[in-house]
Amino acid sequence: MLSKSLGNVMDAKDLLSKNSVDLVRFYLLWKASPIDSLNFSLSELVARPYQVLNTLFNLHVYLHQNSQYDNFDTKKMDIDNVAKSKLFGIIEEWLISKLQSLITVVTQSFERCRFNEGAKAIEYFIINDLSQVYVPFTRDDLWDDSPNTLERRSVIYSILGHALSQVDILIHPLCPFISNYLHLMFFTTQQSILIESWPKTLPCKFCKNESKNKEKMAYK
Repeated sequence: MLSKSLGNVMDAKDLLSKNSVDLVRFYLLWKASPIDSLNFSLSELVARPYQVLNTLFNLHVYLHQNSQYDNFDTKKMDIDNVAKSKLFGIIEEWLISKLQSLITVVTQSFERCRFNEGAKAIEYFIINDLSQVYVPFTRDDLWDDSPNTLERRSVIYSILGHALSQVDILIHPLCPFISNYLHLMFFTTQQSILIESWPKTLPCKFCKNESKNKEKMAYK
């Protein structure tokens, strides 16, 4: 714990000159429980919180680099048509289901000012559900450059893009600068992410086999 008497007070100007504002904001809100004292740690700041924001950035780059190859415009995604595709598979339904849960948890957490709970839920979705499950599961499909599999790749671009665009909005109260930059760069022609509506859960048609998916993906 920082204390003048202990001589370990952190100078704010020095902290922010070496670390991004978004990283510091995310760490403090990710770390701070409303009922506990905050034990500030520089080593912790540049560990997991940095990994979350770095992974979020790299996922956007990953989507952009691959979608460019197929001339897929992530600013013109049609999630409704994607759900009707025969190539909208179990892994996509699973990810949408996870996103539904994330939106519910983050919304309720923020409404109760439990920002640490919302931040932890976003962390899990970015690191585990997107980076460690969905991307590895779909990487081979995405790297298949055959014209015959273009529709499948388009489904992946759309679902990954939709998930990232929603995460940008959910994380914006915690990290306003990087979320606004990424959202404007990849997903919208608006002048600010603040113009976007708060994410809402999607209709059941996107998770038509949700109960079966939970069983098949349980080992993850």
